[in-house]
Amino acid sequence: MLKKYGFVFTEFGTSGREDKIRESIAKYLKGKVDKIDVDVNGSLICLKKGNGKNKKKLMFAAHMDAIGFIITHIDKNGFLRFSAVGYQPSYRIVSKQVIFENQVRGVIGIEKDEDFKSITEKKLFIDIGANSKDEAEKMVEIGMTAIMVNNPFEQNNKLFSSYLDDRIGCAILLELIDNIKEPYHDVYYVFTSQEEVGVRGAKTSSYSVEPDLGIALDVTVASDTPEVEFASSTSFGKGAAIKVMDRGIIVAKKLVDFLVQLCEKNKIPYQKEILTMGATDAMAIQQTKGGIIAGTISIPTRYVHSANEVCDLGDVESSVKLCGKIAETEFPF
Repeated sequence: MLKKYGFVFTEFGTSGREDKIRESIAKYLKGKVDKIDVDVNGSLICLKKGNGKNKKKLMFAAHMDAIGFIITHIDKNGFLRFSAVGYQPSYRIVSKQVIFENQVRGVIGIEKDEDFKSITEKKLFIDIGANSKDEAEKMVEIGMTAIMVNNPFEQNNKLFSSYLDDRIGCAILLELIDNIKEPYHDVYYVFTSQEEVGVRGAKTSSYSVEPDLGIALDVTVASDTPEVEFASSTSFGKGAAIKVMDRGIIVAKKLVDFLVQLCEKNKIPYQKEILTMGATDAMAIQQTKGGIIAGTISIPTRYVHSANEVCDLGDVESSVKLCGKIAETEFPF
């Protein structure tokens, strides 16, 4: 995965600042799809025309943006106060390295040692090595965004990366485009913007596409680590996770049954997902115009919304296979 789509896991792209990752994806896809558009909100909409007799419009959505930080204040000593862009548990980010839009790097510090449970955003700051406010202002500015950064790597068929949420979904879409040369349906591969701050990109892009079926590709919490609180029903190595419900959507039973049947017919490993927190682009797609049949294929991921997320590449492979079958099968609804 890294060898082929490594740029997906390293390119900058906080919510609302997806320009660099969008441009890299568009460059990779040049000549591989029939049409590429960028909508007003920054989502990348790529169409691959189908050849099926009864073809419909199928939309796959994966969000490009990742959670990050935005500078709100620079103090007299050059330390940066910030606010989170998207949901970010404060205890997970202390001492983590960040990179800004302009490639300036820094590390997240804390006023004094605290019990992890009591850490709040107000006690945190970013240290960019500046000696004064004037010096810091020559390096960064108020309103500039940053993202946590680590070098991604693969080990034991697992992928470790700073923001698998949701660049792994983007990589799956690229793999589908590379694999499916002539889909049955007209397939819209949509790399959405601003998912982490309210599924905004999916809301406008699905309104424009108006698909007959929308499938979001996103991560979900893997509840398989020691003493974990069971936030979801998924684990590593059990296959593509077919969403039944999260905080944003209850998936139509006919769609869940359709996806399960595709897996069983084609011997694709799968598991059913119920998530007790969060939502995906499917929520926005489902509520577009007069309503659209929508669901999510999730990739179980450990340590979601941290600097070090991990997924199982076997589950990724199962998700790619399931999406491929959706693209070449008539919908029973």
